[in-house]
Amino acid sequence: MYLLDTNVVSLLAPSKRRTPSDEKLAAWIVERSSDLWLSVITSAEIEDGIANAKRTGATKKAGALAEWWGEIRHYY
Repeated sequence: MYLLDTNVVSLLAPSKRRTPSDEKLAAWIVERSSDLWLSVITSAEIEDGIANAKRTGATKKAGALAEWWGEIRHYY
């Protein structure tokens, strides 16, 4: 069992430029998805980041992040 921290989950956000190591992380997550967990703290931090993007006028980014987060949250 693995508890994913906010910084790990955030590496896969659509607003990030992907590096080869990010692709390896994504593959690792897919391979172990049944053994992965997210804490309520991680959820709150990501939702706060989305709200902050909305407040600062980055509505397109906030929308993309909200959609991405909805998909992630669905699995965990």
